[in-house]
Amino acid sequence: MPAVAAPALSAADVGEGRISRLSRAIQDVRSGARTSSRTTKLLMSGTAKMAQKVIEEAAEVGIEAIRGDRVALISESADLI
Repeated sequence: MPAVAAPALSAADVGEGRISRLSRAIQDVRSGARTSSRTTKLLMSGTAKMAQKVIEEAAEVGIEAIRGDRVALISESADLI
């Protein structure tokens, strides 16, 4: 019997899956179900520090986009998210 192919996922579906996993991971850290010293430290540092971190990561995304380094751009984009 031939194998049944799984339906193809769009880029949006894949992206939503990653965002959902990230959201669950953050909630797990907040609840104590998962440990991440970097995330815990950032969550405890307050809104101003979190905003500063977002700005820093966004700048790194922009720099890598201008440099044209696709691999670094993807990596920095993941950090931003």
